[in-house]
Order: sequence, then structure tokens, then C-alpha cells
Amino acid sequence: MFSLLLAAGRIYRVPAIARLREENVRRDFFERGQFEAIRRHLPAYAQPVVTIASIIGWRMQSEIPPLQWWKVDFRAGTVTAGPNRAQCGAGVIGLPRGRRPALCGSPGRA
Repeated sequence: MFSLLLAAGRIYRVPAIARLREENVRRDFFERGQFEAIRRHLPAYAQPVVTIASIIGWRMQSEIPPLQWWKVDFRAGTVTAGPNRAQCGAGVIGLPRGRRPALCGSPGRA
């Protein structure tokens, strides 16, 4: 934002802003093959849920449970995030085409 203001001549220098320490950083990710191996052992009803969590990076314990199937558009391949999840109000998250077949059999599938 400041670079745009600087380029437009609305400010004369970009202020120095110290970065905050990140305490809740996500780590210990699965590689795709590891994820698929684990996913195969889950019950059919749980597979689409963990697939969406894996794709969009949401936490299974706190962020995925409030997600409702009507917010997943299977035809468009999108998930609509509410204002509490999106950075700037409600947002739409695209699901990669290669991962969409893993969502087949999900409740409410279009």
C-alpha cells in the first residue's frame, strides 16, 4: 500500500514498520503422497473434509467444523469463506482442478 502512495507522490518515504512475532505459525505439513496414504484409511464421510482442510490449509479442530457444505461449490470448484475467515470480508477460495475428484461423494455435491 505504501509503495502505491509513494509512486503516486502522496507520501515522500515509506515508514519503517516492525514485523510482529508470529506465535501461531503452522508447521509439520504432510507431503502429498503421505496425505493420500493416510486419507485412504479414513472413513468415506471424512475423506472430503480432510481433503478440503488440506487444500485450503485450515485447522481441523477449529476452522473446518463451522464450514457448511452449501459454502462449497463443486461445479465452480470454490469454497466461500465467511468474513471471520477471509482477510478482507467474505472471500472465495479456489480448489485446484487436480484435487476436485477427491471431493466426489461429499454431502451436497452438485
